[in-house]
Amino acid sequence: MHAIIRTTIVAPLIRLRVRRVLPIAGEVITGIGQTVTPMQTVARATQYTRYRILPLSDLLQIPPAELANALMVHAGDRVKQGMMLVDKKGFLGRRQQYQSPLDGEVYEIRNGRLILRQMSEIIELRALVAGRVVEHIASDGVVLETFGSLIQAAWSTDDEDAGLLKVMASAPDSLFFPEQITTEANSAILAVGWFDQLKVLERARDMGVRGIITGSLPAHIGRMASLIDLPVFVTDGIGSQGMSAPVFELLQAADGRRTALLGKKSGVRTDRPQIVIQADKKTTTDPRSAAEPLAVGQVVRLLRQPYLNQMATVTHLYNLAQLTASGVKAHGADVRLENGKVVFVPYANMEAII
Repeated sequence: MHAIIRTTIVAPLIRLRVRRVLPIAGEVITGIGQTVTPMQTVARATQYTRYRILPLSDLLQIPPAELANALMVHAGDRVKQGMMLVDKKGFLGRRQQYQSPLDGEVYEIRNGRLILRQMSEIIELRALVAGRVVEHIASDGVVLETFGSLIQAAWSTDDEDAGLLKVMASAPDSLFFPEQITTEANSAILAVGWFDQLKVLERARDMGVRGIITGSLPAHIGRMASLIDLPVFVTDGIGSQGMSAPVFELLQAADGRRTALLGKKSGVRTDRPQIVIQADKKTTTDPRSAAEPLAVGQVVRLLRQPYLNQMATVTHLYNLAQLTASGVKAHGADVRLENGKVVFVPYANMEAII
């Protein structure tokens, strides 16, 4: 039986294709083959949020058919506040004029009405990783090739950033406290086992932390994290179990390296949030496919009690459903725990680490 189960990539030194995508259509400003730095802007867009309808025919008492000849702008034109939109000679030499009340763009002209789209802000998309532009994604963004380690997170806030990795955890399941955040954490990406205090987020933001990587956190802290302007990436899930051993070991080995926290739309072959740790050397090794079937010898992480968050190695795959400890039948595999004990675990209660 070929079993496809949930997978998580925890891979050191691979070749990565990183998608960087604007939230709205815009303009790509980097060329194919160009090398970029993490803080470099690769694409930008202007976000429009408000529209203003100007009933010019009614205001100036000009029929819609005549207004077209008096207009000094066309659809798509950029306008500045005070710029002349209409200039028409009237009766006895009197002029009929109208100036733009705001900065914006002429969105549409129809039936004697001019619709202005007000400019709100310029959105700049940063690379966040050092790499080479290998593809344009229409007018939405780019694909960057870079080299380093990849960890797929289980969940993250919508924020993204990059900085030097600072591992604060002494063990995969160590509890992290706000007092541990000092001035040395400024501009860093902190890696911790887990935390359960909202003050960790507040202090991290106030101390200039660029982001937090945590193994787990309680559900109520996750809800609050979404409201704070700070990237928070959870590698293993909701709760207090901390990090899995492969994630913790990879982060420990990468302490001090430049790390990017990439949101759900910037992932590698998937929409899960990504932690990318840059490497100085290149490789031809690509990430393994998540669609590969489970195999004997593969490392898995167990997702349910009594083996929650334990790492194990697959020793046997069953073709038929087996009886579980709870008395129901399920498809699964025998796995060897780190203490040497072999137990049967349903496929639904494990994920492959690749």
